[in-house]
Amino acid sequence: MIVPDAWQGRGIGTALMDACLRIAKGWGIRQVSAITLPENHRMIGMLKARRFKVWFNDTHDTVTATKRL
Repeated sequence: MIVPDAWQGRGIGTALMDACLRIAKGWGIRQVSAITLPENHRMIGMLKARRFKVWFNDTHDTVTATKRL
């Protein structure tokens, strides 16, 4: 998901993430993944707050996060 700059900081990304996690769990999905850029500190913080396992790839150009539901 992408939230345009003009709309960031208003809780939209958080609401979208929480809704997606609820829907995925309701559908019986067992694991979800996210990929973001290392400079996207807000997204990384949101993922960590939702107990995603977060790590940098070997070249440090992306961050991958996974969560078991």
